Amino acid sequence: MYNKEPLNFENFSLRALRLFRPGESAGGMSGEGIFGMKEFSLTPEEKRILLQVAREEIKKNLMGAGEKTALPAGGEIHAPHGAFVKKFPVAPIITTRGCPFNCSFCASKCMWMQKLRFRNPIRVVDEIELLNKQYGVKEFHFEDDNFTANKNHAMKVCQEIIRRNLDIVWACPNGVRIDTLDEQLLRIMKKSGCYLLAFGIETGSQEIADNMNKHLDLSKVPEKLKMVRDAGIETWGFFIIGLPGDNVKTISKTIDFAVSNAFRRAQFCIFTPLPGSEIFSKMENKDYDWDKFNFFNTAYCTSLQEKEIQELHKKAFRKFYLRPSIIFGLIRNLKLRQVKWLLKRAADYKFLKSKK
Repeated sequence: MYNKEPLNFENFSLRALRLFRPGESAGGMSGEGIFGMKEFSLTPEEKRILLQVAREEIKKNLMGAGEKTALPAGGEIHAPHGAFVKKFPVAPIITTRGCPFNCSFCASKCMWMQKLRFRNPIRVVDEIELLNKQYGVKEFHFEDDNFTANKNHAMKVCQEIIRRNLDIVWACPNGVRIDTLDEQLLRIMKKSGCYLLAFGIETGSQEIADNMNKHLDLSKVPEKLKMVRDAGIETWGFFIIGLPGDNVKTISKTIDFAVSNAFRRAQFCIFTPLPGSEIFSKMENKDYDWDKFNFFNTAYCTSLQEKEIQELHKKAFRKFYLRPSIIFGLIRNLKLRQVKWLLKRAADYKFLKSKK
């Protein structure tokens, strides 16, 4: 049945989903990617079909000369990641897939097996140029798991943007590893239009960071942030409240770390045990309320009660944003067109927090 259908991107996703059949238990990885997850049970023939479709899609959509850009006809492009952007319209773009790191709270390893797959930098900038010149896109959000994981690749993308003299700005709101940056890379990123980098710091406790396999020396973060700011690029920090092992003291350290360092923005999420992550696979009780898996409700409690986590989450936002320097900085960068996005984000947040 499957082989009679044409292989294209749209039906590939649907066909893949048809092959995923719920198993009796959750968690567990066998080192075979999604095939190793107990949540999904595939017959050998289904695996063969899925891999066949995947290989053909990769050849068509990811490999050098086979890359194509397909866009819907008409309409204005709006895809802001976050409430604040510099220019409109905005569009997302991906230059790599995967992440070589092994943070235990992240499910990226389940999907990409810690491997990086690169798009051709020329093709990436072809897409940027097409969106810019034919669709009027002025800002791009690089949604890679870690755009700067390979310096050579990041440099080539930036150099090609500069070579074509494209009048754009761009950001990495999905986050990059702060310890992958150096002055040379930051200079060329800034020259090519980069104005914002987000960093997954996660915690202000070195012990918690080590337990999460973060492999990040928190003592080096301040000097790296200064390097980024000196290059003329804004900084955004990502933090997680309620990680395994967290308590009131360690969460307070996380909040203080965010406030005391040179972040222009900060996002505080509540820990959510993502299926496919190492943490999820080790958890014994998996009787969750799946409606709370949204990073703003407490889906899982460790040593703290749900109410305590919620209060500390609110405290983090209040302590970071209710400062004159942060408030005035956000107002200064706010454009009238962004007001609707702020209102939408506020409405979305209220909806998520209302789930019980």
